Amino acid sequence: MKIKSNVIAITMIGMLILSCFAISPAISSTNASKKLSKLTPSVEMNGYAFSTLGSFNTLTEGFEDGLMPPIGWYTIESNTAQPWFIVNYTHSGDYAAWINYDSSTQSDNWLVSPNIDLTGYVKANLTFWAASDTGYPTATMELHIRGEGFDDILWDMIQDEDWDTFEYRELTFDLSAYVDKTINISWRYVGLDGESFALDDISVKTNDVLLKVNNLSPINNAIGVGIDQTEVSANISAFKQTLADPTLSMNPIQFMWEIGGDNITTNSSSVPDIQGYKSAVINGPLQYNTIYHWYVNVSAEDVYKNVSFSFTTEMPPNQPPVANFTYVINDLTGIFTSTSTDLEGQIANWTWDFGDGNSSYLENPQHSYENNGIYYVTLTVKDNESASDSITKEINVTNPPPVAHFTATVDGNMVYFDPTSSYDTSGTIVSYTWYFGDETNVTYPNNRTVRHTYVQDYKTYTATLIVTDSAGETDSYSEDVTINDTTNPTVKIVQPEKGLYIDNVKKRNYLIRMPFIIGDIDIKVNATDKDGSGVARVEFYINNKPIGNDTVAPYNFTWHKDRIRLFHIFRIKVVAYDEAGNSAEAKMIVRKIF
Repeated sequence: MKIKSNVIAITMIGMLILSCFAISPAISSTNASKKLSKLTPSVEMNGYAFSTLGSFNTLTEGFEDGLMPPIGWYTIESNTAQPWFIVNYTHSGDYAAWINYDSSTQSDNWLVSPNIDLTGYVKANLTFWAASDTGYPTATMELHIRGEGFDDILWDMIQDEDWDTFEYRELTFDLSAYVDKTINISWRYVGLDGESFALDDISVKTNDVLLKVNNLSPINNAIGVGIDQTEVSANISAFKQTLADPTLSMNPIQFMWEIGGDNITTNSSSVPDIQGYKSAVINGPLQYNTIYHWYVNVSAEDVYKNVSFSFTTEMPPNQPPVANFTYVINDLTGIFTSTSTDLEGQIANWTWDFGDGNSSYLENPQHSYENNGIYYVTLTVKDNESASDSITKEINVTNPPPVAHFTATVDGNMVYFDPTSSYDTSGTIVSYTWYFGDETNVTYPNNRTVRHTYVQDYKTYTATLIVTDSAGETDSYSEDVTINDTTNPTVKIVQPEKGLYIDNVKKRNYLIRMPFIIGDIDIKVNATDKDGSGVARVEFYINNKPIGNDTVAPYNFTWHKDRIRLFHIFRIKVVAYDEAGNSAEAKMIVRKIF
């Protein structure tokens, strides 16, 4: 009985083992023996199948136990043809049931693994077995690693392998570049050449020590962190995975840690620590709009993890603009210029209140007031972020009248009037009106030099200039202008005249065509200077020889006989001079005896 019981027990154990590794009837037990030796016990964790290989954990696809992919795996078909499926491989060799892809009925269909979270691991690799039904495939199979923001092709069967014979190969790929990411593994067949491909024992292996850094503050790549941030922090934990068949356990372990970075006082553990909140102090305050980098180092049981983070501080608060302006008053017109500034932005709006009920939105406006007076002008500026500032200034709008002035240059009875010395400090002179003092006047719009001729000379005239500015204000200037005596006096010899004179007495005047003089005679002259400076003197000449002068009217000179001549012809000439030096002369031919 005892022997029988032992036999029965051994038989039941053998049947149990065979049932765990069932093989399709289409494959002989001989062909399956080598393949079955590769399988390892597996356990379930979060829907994934795990098995232990040395110090690593393995996520296996576990397709040998069914005709369809297990929970979490799925296929994506680009057409309505049948997806990846499980078949018993019929070729010769030592193989078990595979997941198979038949290219004769499908094209570019994806087989996708469940999501695999590699957060906290420092290394990982992918292992699987692959085969084609021909040693020289013309189509190919591709392996992709996918995740948020990436889709990387990791393997191409034809490009990366030399399939000169029909083989069953184990392939391994390093996934270290994907630690701390969540990935899925995807295969697809590319081509339509009637070939079949197969996969088996798909597994992702990681180290058995899991280091986690999460719940960051500030979060990685954070933007707009306040400059008053006082620390960086993270929750740090470490676990060790152990397999007590069939249960996989995650047990916390102690670890060493360090946190440091830009503008940070490095903080670290001095003895092995336990999971929880860890931090380091920021040497603040931070600068506005600046990128800061920081890191966390964790180590446990010879497994090391270094993670780098960064954050960007907030933009500086908007500083409002500073309003200011300058102005110039011309007549009643104000010319306003904004000198407002904004150190970190742009002024987008100018609002002017001119204090008389009028306004403007120009940057540099002009405004005309109707009346003189005190006005309060306000400028309000607003920047591109709607911050604003205002300033009010008191302005005195007074229109100082223009100042009239001219210079006069006398040239005979012509005078040149030059008004260029007239001016207007607050505006523009628009009219020049001249009154010349002789009942004539003229108006010009500019400060041209005016020429005026006076009819009567040797007279003083009062000339007046009136100037008017653009605001209607006026001023006048007068100056006496004296015209020089430019008219010659008149002079005439009134004695002798034609006739006979004996000792200054006229005896007869007929039958004698010219004066005939015997003895002495008074030469009498009528000299005048009408409207002039007056006769200054009269000079007397005989044959161009001066013989005397007279300065008081009536103007006379006695011509004595100077020597005995029986008969002679003489030329009498008189010249009258006025006070201005103008002169006139008269001449006469006479005959004189004795």
